[in-house]
Amino acid sequence: MAQIDAAKLEDILGRLLTPDNAVIQQATAELKEILKSPAIIGQLASLLTSSQFPQVRQYAAIILRRKISKLWTKLDLDSRSRMKQLLLQALTQESTKIVQHSIAEIISVIAKYDLPEGKWNELMLLISEFTKNSDERLVELGMHVLKSISSNGGETLKPYFSSLFPLFGACLNNTCNIIISSYALEVLANVMECLDSNNIAAIKPLIPKAIDVIRKLLMTDEIRAQEAMEFLDEIVDYDVNLLNQYLAEIIQFYLQIAQNDQFEDSTRCKALSFISWLTTLKKKSILRLNLVPTALGVVFPILASTASSDDTDMDGDASENSVVTNAGQLIDVFALHLPPETFFSYISPYIEQYFSSQEPLKMKAALVSIAVVAEGCSEHIRFKLLDNMVLCIGKGIESQHEIVQNAALYALGQFAMYLQPDVNKFAPNILPLLFNHLGKLSEKATADKTFAISRAYYALEQFCEHLDADINPYLQSLLGMLLQTLNTTQISHIKELAISALGATVNAAKDAIRPFFKGIVDILKPYIAIQISESGDCFDLRLQAIDTLGCLIRYSNEEILGSFGEECVQLGLNLINAVDDPDLRRCVYSLLAAISNPTPNIIRKYINTIAMRILASIQSRDGLLIPTGSGDGPLAGLIDFDDNNSDDDNDEKYCEVSNAFLAEKEDACNSLSEIAKNVGNTFVPYLNESLNEVNKLLTSEWENIRKASISCMATLCRLLYACFIQFKTGHGPAVYQTLESLLNTAIQIVKDDPDRMVVIAALVAMEEIMRDLNEDFVNHCPTVFPKVVEMIASVLNNNIACQDNSESAGAEEVDEGIAEYDGLVIEHAGNLLPIIINLIGGDNFTPFFGEISTLLGKKIRPSSAVSERSFVFGTLAEMVGSMGPAITPYAKNLYSIFMAAVDDEEDDVCNNGIYGLGLLAEHSGEVMYENYMTILQALFRVAPKRGSRCRQLLDNICACVCRLIIANDALVPIDNVFPQIVANLPLVVDKEENKVVFTSILKLLNAGHAQVFNHMERLIIIFAAVLSDSETDEGTVTVIHHIVINVRQRFPSEFDKVVATMDDTHKAVMLAVFKGNSS
Repeated sequence: MAQIDAAKLEDILGRLLTPDNAVIQQATAELKEILKSPAIIGQLASLLTSSQFPQVRQYAAIILRRKISKLWTKLDLDSRSRMKQLLLQALTQESTKIVQHSIAEIISVIAKYDLPEGKWNELMLLISEFTKNSDERLVELGMHVLKSISSNGGETLKPYFSSLFPLFGACLNNTCNIIISSYALEVLANVMECLDSNNIAAIKPLIPKAIDVIRKLLMTDEIRAQEAMEFLDEIVDYDVNLLNQYLAEIIQFYLQIAQNDQFEDSTRCKALSFISWLTTLKKKSILRLNLVPTALGVVFPILASTASSDDTDMDGDASENSVVTNAGQLIDVFALHLPPETFFSYISPYIEQYFSSQEPLKMKAALVSIAVVAEGCSEHIRFKLLDNMVLCIGKGIESQHEIVQNAALYALGQFAMYLQPDVNKFAPNILPLLFNHLGKLSEKATADKTFAISRAYYALEQFCEHLDADINPYLQSLLGMLLQTLNTTQISHIKELAISALGATVNAAKDAIRPFFKGIVDILKPYIAIQISESGDCFDLRLQAIDTLGCLIRYSNEEILGSFGEECVQLGLNLINAVDDPDLRRCVYSLLAAISNPTPNIIRKYINTIAMRILASIQSRDGLLIPTGSGDGPLAGLIDFDDNNSDDDNDEKYCEVSNAFLAEKEDACNSLSEIAKNVGNTFVPYLNESLNEVNKLLTSEWENIRKASISCMATLCRLLYACFIQFKTGHGPAVYQTLESLLNTAIQIVKDDPDRMVVIAALVAMEEIMRDLNEDFVNHCPTVFPKVVEMIASVLNNNIACQDNSESAGAEEVDEGIAEYDGLVIEHAGNLLPIIINLIGGDNFTPFFGEISTLLGKKIRPSSAVSERSFVFGTLAEMVGSMGPAITPYAKNLYSIFMAAVDDEEDDVCNNGIYGLGLLAEHSGEVMYENYMTILQALFRVAPKRGSRCRQLLDNICACVCRLIIANDALVPIDNVFPQIVANLPLVVDKEENKVVFTSILKLLNAGHAQVFNHMERLIIIFAAVLSDSETDEGTVTVIHHIVINVRQRFPSEFDKVVATMDDTHKAVMLAVFKGNSS
């Protein structure tokens, strides 16, 4: 290929600058041709120093960077050396800033290869010369080069950290040129992840300087200020404890930013988002420094600002860059991460003041805050605030101001989602209000104004979906309203809302929806069968219709579904073959999973196709990385040349995937799990591949995918184990190894994952798996259980990643309780304890019991919430039951703990204390004999005071006394207690205690105790009632059968006389005892 001189190349680039399209096209064709020449790199480089035209030099630099990115490692050493010298020369003599920056970008590409290996010391010497120069312009240029190098990878500069940190400090002290300071912060942000213990100490003194720089930049250049704020972001990501000393100053500074409406929304949002992030990591410090009241003083005026008038959609529709949205999210974070009692002492005055003001924007702010605290503080609201808050919501719905109505409806939806079943009691008042409100909105809704009706449907949907059986009285009228809306409205979005609400209604009604199955299907079919393959209103309608159809099918049965089930499978598979859309695939997978519930045989018929499609979605990288271009402006198309055998372009930039692809993977895991569970051993051929592919998602960047994948892995492993046990499929050691591997992985997730919901999913997965295990697994994998116990101890010690364990030594401890979700993590860990004891045996757990019981005991503090105290006593009680006689050495200490619980003012706590006392007496033998009378006195002291308001308490008292009787009836005053036991039978709430109660009666009967015979007529009636109850377990039935047979043999005439007075149902179950049939 003929060589072309630099003048020719300069001419071509110059012609690209002309306004004549024909000239540009000709120059473009010539440029593409000469870019194929091997000599082009040298020719482009020479233009950087020879051309007199800045734009030509700029174009040459852009093209050269792209070429260097691809070809640097293929150049010979001499060419590389000449190139580096020429670039340093060009950088030194260049006077145009934009060209300097483009040359710096080329240098950064080469530096990534050569600096770590010490092959370009001349570059660092030149930067040092620049940054020590008295000319501020050269200092700025030197820092810009460092910024460019670090943006390509902070590790490039790692060998030079010791000399660079003093430079950073000097730059941050520069009061003449704030740009130099901002470059220093950008470099620091870029290298943060590469720091080690030798460098990290140098960061702390720079933090107050960084705050000052950000403060100054905000006054002159907000964009640079936002970039400088990344420095603090990187510190939090690297080691949040570095900020301990400056936490109050930073949060107060960022609150000032958020408060100032003269700043750009993006800057204010960044400040609020940062405070939210810090709260999740440093909640104890934020409480100790009393920063929450200050934050609320900023947040509430933002929520009530005029900018908030159309922005009540805090659940996802609002822009992430909305200051109002971020303000609401900060309250949400406070609710999720702070102790509810403490948090409400701060927020309640604001809610009361703003709601009572009667100013629409302030009332709206109060209602939005009520909405966003519902998830994180559900227990606190349920016990102390529910009635008052629902009253506020009702008043908001009846307000004359639309923004107040919308906020109230949003709050109602949130309450319905997080405060069930307690909020159901308001249904008779709330549902008519909602129906009436929807009717009014529907009359005036237009295609371009659907926000208000969207809020109303959100409230209706959430409220109805969580009503469960309580929806039945309203089912007919609700379905009528929704179906009428679908038949009459021409607005697609309202149709979509109505179909979604229809699905929520189905989920609540469950089996009660079956009589309406055909009518609802006929309504949905047209929306699913429409011939549309592109996005838009019709496509969205189809997706919602498929989702609702899945809800409907899940609660049908094989008889109702008939051939329609297979028709739906074929339709779903045809749709995803015809249309490449992640949302459609997600909906179809959910539909197929729903069909697998009533009709698994239909899914078995298509299992190969279904499994392969779902696995393809799990494996796919489609959409996960989307190229955003090189940032080369008008030259982007020209320089998209193709070098044969070239390396990937390391300079390519990417952005993250849209939520649709993430939701597809999440739902693919959930659907695969449901299908595998329902089709059972038919899925065995796909288990290995499914386990391998889902396992890869456990380390996903996205928490919802991690959560779904660990749950799916648990289901798949349980299926693997069940098939091995039942059908002897698979090789035993390999099956055990798979289970052990997943348990070890789950342990690591619990310890290391920063997201509480992922940790809870991992703990639930472990619980499900361990409930299935038997002695064989324990024998093959004995080492896994001590690891599980050690993990539980870490959770109880607040020593896992998702807990706030970052307080510095010597910090004053703030004992104000824990956030409710933190409590859930601890509860799910505690649930594993009795399961482990049952698996390995009480004697083998004894070495761990002392430590674990001590850690649990530390959770009982004055600040402990009801649920926390109840959890501790309940877990200890369950552990006592599982330990059996091995609990005896700990009996005296546990006796004192449970007796204290009996006197707790909260019924749930008292209940669990009574339960623990009974189990302790049952399993500890003689050690507890001396305490029998004290226990009985405590029980019969509690019963009259609380029994009338808490039926569960009476059930537990009965069971506790019966356990004492079973353990040693000689120490129990039967004549005094037995009549009271009989008076409170049958059990109403804690029916699982029936076996204990009737076992004690059988013991007294066999011993010939007179009290049994004195109450025989009443007991026979009780036996019939319990046998007629579908919730009665087999163990209880067996015990009652023994008693009934015994009684009839001894007192046949008396027995027959009582049975003769019974209704047909009770009479039948009693007679069935003697036929060997307990129907």
